[in-house]
Amino acid sequence: LAWVNHGVTGNVKPKVLIGRYEIDNPALINNTGWEVYLETNAGVDYLELRHHHGSLGDVPDKRDGCYSVGWTTGNWQLIGITRHKIGATSWPQHYRNGLPVATTHEVTGMRDPDSCNQDLVIGSRFSKDQDWYKGLASDIRIVGAELSAYQMRYIFESERHWYGV
Repeated sequence: LAWVNHGVTGNVKPKVLIGRYEIDNPALINNTGWEVYLETNAGVDYLELRHHHGSLGDVPDKRDGCYSVGWTTGNWQLIGITRHKIGATSWPQHYRNGLPVATTHEVTGMRDPDSCNQDLVIGSRFSKDQDWYKGLASDIRIVGAELSAYQMRYIFESERHWYGV
């Protein structure tokens, strides 16, 4: 969960909100971790969650992702992502302002990300020397349980007054 009011950068590069990951480099087979970022591409604003799977070795698909669209710039929004887990697979659901939004991912869901020994970063690339995130972020939380649609809506309704939403 995070309240965000992100700005336009004029740059289509991903704006990392939060993550614990290694660089996404196809030449490396050991990419690990996860990341959540905002991106504007061809005028469309995306929110994406990525999981990296370096432990799979030399296979073509070492990354899972899911995304949703409509994350406008210049206003406060509550981002929420839940993961309904069955075994080592999850089916993420994105929430905007306490309501579920269309979330696109593979029909097989997303595999759990590989463990990563990098630092947790907020508003910065894993390397900490590049930052394309512009804007405000507040009350960033990682919850150790899947939140229900009711809980997501309750959090939004309980906090919205702090952000004028």
